[in-house]
Amino acid sequence: MDISKVIRSFIPIFFASVFTFNVSSAEKCETIRFNHGESSGTFDGIATPEDMKCYRMATDRGQTASLRVMAGNNIIFTIDGVVDAQDSYTFTTDKKTYKIYIGQLMRSVTNQPFTLFVSIKLAPVQPFNALVLKEGSPISP
Repeated sequence: MDISKVIRSFIPIFFASVFTFNVSSAEKCETIRFNHGESSGTFDGIATPEDMKCYRMATDRGQTASLRVMAGNNIIFTIDGVVDAQDSYTFTTDKKTYKIYIGQLMRSVTNQPFTLFVSIKLAPVQPFNALVLKEGSPISP
């Protein structure tokens, strides 16, 4: 048996196992819910070396969602289908449920506590400039 072939076939498997998260555990998503009357909140958790924490965030079209890691070293999040490996991000939403995965950027041997700030706000209303004329008033440029 050629040992160099064994080593060459082992290296990609090794790196794939080291640098991928355990998605099956991450699929147990927690739903983001704000306190009554609030449009933002903080969520505390633990990022383990082996897993990602998953959250679900339901939004309407045209809202502004902002996420930011407020506490925690070595912590990043990915918004599935939107952005990867960020610690702060703001975007305009569609009417859908987004999955947010939080994990360690560089895996450590210890659990990493984190605090994630999430805000979902309505899109700003554009002012409507209307000229209201009274009957009989002259129109001037």
